[in-house]
Amino acid sequence: GQAASQLEAMLTARPLKEVRVFDINLERAQAFVAQMEELLSEFETTFIALDDISAVVQGADVITTVTTSKQPTFKAEDVKEGAHINGVGAYTPEMKEVPAGIIARADRIIFDTMDGVLAEAGDFISPLEDGVVTEADYHGELGQVVREEVAGRASDKDITIFKTVGSAVLDIVTAQAIVNKAKEQGIGLELDV
Repeated sequence: GQAASQLEAMLTARPLKEVRVFDINLERAQAFVAQMEELLSEFETTFIALDDISAVVQGADVITTVTTSKQPTFKAEDVKEGAHINGVGAYTPEMKEVPAGIIARADRIIFDTMDGVLAEAGDFISPLEDGVVTEADYHGELGQVVREEVAGRASDKDITIFKTVGSAVLDIVTAQAIVNKAKEQGIGLELDV
């Protein structure tokens, strides 16, 4: 459900030459690729559906997981030096889409909100409970990186992870910014409800 908007956001933020798509159902991955080729054609990106998750992850600069999986969706050893991982699914303590091995190996781990991730995201709760990492290995929140209170990537070789579980406060702030911009541009329709 979120994959299309996550993909559009990534393409808007950075030019991606190739996007490899995996789903446990290859036909679903192929249908997604066909839809994205049509909807996102202005980005001039090559979309490829694959039935081998290792072929998708190996060599990837950016890996984005958008699942409700209760087990890791890829192998930590398939992640190359310098890769960035976006963990977007896994929003309950039982869900674990990002493997503990890559969490332990990552150079920087940033969350949308520490409280949200550490209460909801099983893939980041379990390594902490199992002693694979300590809370100090979770470096901070995205807002802290933006305000330069917490360092982001230090080297092209760093493996970085961003984990989001969503936050109503962030949604409200974003929505208000959109409303303000629309008013500034004189577009939109105000409803009296």
